[in-house]
Amino acid sequence: MISSKSLFLRGELERDLISVRTKEALAAKKAKSIQLGKPKGIVQKSMYDKDLDKIKEWLELGLSGRKISKNLGYGSYISLNTYLNKRKLRKTV
Repeated sequence: MISSKSLFLRGELERDLISVRTKEALAAKKAKSIQLGKPKGIVQKSMYDKDLDKIKEWLELGLSGRKISKNLGYGSYISLNTYLNKRKLRKTV
């Protein structure tokens, strides 16, 4: 019968092996000068893109990001605020 301690140790060993393989792969990519991740300045597609016209209209009317998010039925206004800031859609006062 396999004890829970041996299962725990096996899981720890597997986690450590995965960590080592990942670090080795990242080091190999770095040695080849391969850039990882999304380049800075790239704006990706967003769920808000389909409502962009409404968002711009409501911003012109002076609605806050929180109210726009609520009217469009999105759960969090924080991600909408990030969207507006990254795309520089807000008027600076």
